[in-house]
Amino acid sequence: MNTSISKKLKKAMFQAGHLPPENEEELAIFDIVIKKKDLPKLPELFNNPMNIIRNGAKLNKNLSQDAKAPHNYAMAAREGVKSIAQEVLDKMRNDRENAETKKSD
Repeated sequence: MNTSISKKLKKAMFQAGHLPPENEEELAIFDIVIKKKDLPKLPELFNNPMNIIRNGAKLNKNLSQDAKAPHNYAMAAREGVKSIAQEVLDKMRNDRENAETKKSD
């Protein structure tokens, strides 16, 4: 890739927030931009990272039922999930039928 294009792409990705700062200039820009954003406060737990490293920390992972459900049904079936809900089996069957219909079109 052309060096000029590469630099422009990298700069654009950084400005869009898709790359972390890599030097002092980018860090200064990042600090200015981040201060303008209305970000939520971090939990007290994160105020002392060394304490977390020394003692470990258990985060409360309060996932909704939807977040726990497998979204890749084929992988769930391959991995030997013992009980797959009927609605999941129906979805798998419908997806397969739709895929086969698209192949024949």
